[in-house]
Amino acid sequence: MLQLVFILVGVLFALQVFLLCYLLVMKANRLRIQEHRNDLYAFYYGSFRSFLAGEEEEPEYIMSKTDKVNLIERMLNDIVDRKDPAVSEERVEESSHKHLAQSYQILLKKGSWSQRVNTLFYIEDFHMTQLKDDVWEHFQSLRKMDEEYRQTLRTAAALGDERVIRVILETPHMTQRLAKQMLRRMPADFLSTLIYLIEEGADTKRDVIIGILTYCGETKNQEHVAFIKGWLQDEDKEIRLKALRSYADADADVEMSVIASFFQSNYWEERMLVARLAGMRRVKESREALHDLTGDREWWVRYTACQAIRQLPAGQDMLARIAEEHPDGFARDMARQFMSMKVRESV
Repeated sequence: MLQLVFILVGVLFALQVFLLCYLLVMKANRLRIQEHRNDLYAFYYGSFRSFLAGEEEEPEYIMSKTDKVNLIERMLNDIVDRKDPAVSEERVEESSHKHLAQSYQILLKKGSWSQRVNTLFYIEDFHMTQLKDDVWEHFQSLRKMDEEYRQTLRTAAALGDERVIRVILETPHMTQRLAKQMLRRMPADFLSTLIYLIEEGADTKRDVIIGILTYCGETKNQEHVAFIKGWLQDEDKEIRLKALRSYADADADVEMSVIASFFQSNYWEERMLVARLAGMRRVKESREALHDLTGDREWWVRYTACQAIRQLPAGQDMLARIAEEHPDGFARDMARQFMSMKVRESV
């Protein structure tokens, strides 16, 4: 019995030694491969970058196909990340299609989860429009709304695939964040098409509307101000708030008649935002309404109203009058604070 135990211990020890040796060999092999690839990168990067800048012919790559794909991918990724002004997007796209497209098509179909997601990132970064249908086919094969699903949609949007417009409108669980991420990548005319379909009666999810309103404010595009204004009287409070923010951020004249009702809103957030809007856009007709809001029961509303007044023409004089004559003590205190302290321009 004791002999059997010794044999078993010896076998386990031998297995551990073998496993250790195997791991050491594998690690040494990985280091050797990485060192070899670093040498290739150092050797080819300068001439490859010069090729993309149109300064010389493309170098000849003498290496295995696997090393070549890894090298081109790494060099393109670094050049794109550095935003080299001498390198055109067209040359990056052409080079990526020439050297990487076939491998990426295979990885989208047969690669592991991480390989597929990384491939989608590279397709987006290199703007590989010729793989648009491959990305769409991959999207249709997905059954789970995970990061791969989201990155596939972001990539399709970046490649200008108009089919994503219907995905935004018709996906039951489309989130505000994903909708905005797609909008930031889509061609500008896609947003116009999306808004047209919504105005024509397309059944649109609440989060999608909020995402579009937020994006419209971010881009400050006057073309979509009418769309923003159309949601200012919506029944949903969050949609109204987003529309107000976007209306303030949009680079367009603000009509007092459009925002007047918000100065008497039952919700302090709306009173605060309309005061912010009136100040940002220098709405002179809002003087009286802002005067009233300086005595609001909510501190943030009073603060924003005084801030807005200071942004109007002759705002300092108006604050001085409020500090002396306003019947509300809180309003007088807030006006004095703005007259004596330097504060932020927005909240």
